[in-house]
Amino acid sequence: MKTFITVIACLLWVSVAAPSHARNIKTVGSGPTINFDPAMIPLEHQESYQIMGKKCTTCHGMDRIVLTILTGKAQVTKQPFDREQAAGYGIRLIRMHNTGLKKEEIRDVIRMLQWLIDEKNKH
Repeated sequence: MKTFITVIACLLWVSVAAPSHARNIKTVGSGPTINFDPAMIPLEHQESYQIMGKKCTTCHGMDRIVLTILTGKAQVTKQPFDREQAAGYGIRLIRMHNTGLKKEEIRDVIRMLQWLIDEKNKH
């Protein structure tokens, strides 16, 4: 029993003391309704944030985007998702003809995603 309590105490200490890589990214909601906190998005990315909320969520939920940014892994493929992969995703979206997104909108949303990735990686 004493060993069990020691293990639990160590796990709690590690979970509290370990730095969070996503501490700069604020979210609201939980589960399928999780979203980036709109107040943390700078003015220069607000329009892209609105586009993402309206158009990107026609194919998948916002939770997929948020979790991908927070974990650094694509939610479907489990592959790493960083600035380079975000740009590659934008290129794939441009090639898709049924997204309803203009090239400029895709470019701006990708820039916002890259900003979010940078924010997540700040220590």
